This record gives sequence, structure tokens and C-alpha cells, in this order.
Amino acid sequence: METATDLPAEATIEAAALAASTGLLTHSLSNWRDREIAAGIHPHVFVLFAGTYAAMLLVLWLFFGTDVNAAIALGVSTVYFAMYFGVPFVMLRLADEATSKPRPGSFGSFLAGDVETYTGRVSGWGAVAQLLTIPAGLIGAFVAIGIISRLAQ
Repeated sequence: METATDLPAEATIEAAALAASTGLLTHSLSNWRDREIAAGIHPHVFVLFAGTYAAMLLVLWLFFGTDVNAAIALGVSTVYFAMYFGVPFVMLRLADEATSKPRPGSFGSFLAGDVETYTGRVSGWGAVAQLLTIPAGLIGAFVAIGIISRLAQ
């Protein structure tokens, strides 16, 4: 009888690939050697990331910007937001364009490929989900808090 340890490494990898679940954030491992590995996070992901934080500020302004004290705090937060996302944007624009960094491919190929992280490979969709889950959840929480606050008045 042949056990998993008697099989060659390739067969073990293939067996694990067949047993792997496939879903939106996971993918089959059968072609993991052939999948494109992104050099980094695609620039559109950073735009989505900044957009979720801008939406978060917009929700806060819409629900709580009518009070003077809250407006002052939101004004300070808006300035911090502009600095937090503006400084890296300006620094990237001022950086030398002659670096050997490859041009990013299409956003679709990024999502279909993998991204190498400190803990290993993750799919492009998985990387986007990891970056946007907390900001999107905070937007939902701020909308709920704003609605409850308006209904309580």
C-alpha cells in the first residue's frame, strides 16, 4: 500500500492541490508555479484604500459635521488624512522615474495572480480583501452610529 510519504513530492503537491478549496479569496494550487507573482501591490489598490478612507471621512462629515466642536475635530482629521495620503503621493511623484522598478500590469492580471508577502503568497483578491476589510467595516460602523445618533435626537 502506498502512503503519502511514499509518493514523490510532486504527487503530494498535486494531491494537496486537488484537495484545496476554491472560492473567491482562495484558488486552486494546481498551477501555483505558473501563476504570475506581482512585484508589489497594484497602484489601483492604493487608490481603493485611499477612497475607502475618504468615504469614511465623508460619512463622518455628513453625520457629525453640523456640530461646531465635531466640525473642528473633523477638520483636524481631514488635514491628517490629506497628509497621510498626500505625502507618499508627492514623494512618489518626485522620485526618480529611472529606477528599475517594473511597470505594473493590468489590474485584472494583478487580481488573477499572486502577491508575495512576508508570510507567503496570497492571491490578488486576498491582498485586496486584507487591505480593505477594516476600512470598509469602519465605514459600515460609522454609518450605523450616524443613523442611531440621528434617530436618537
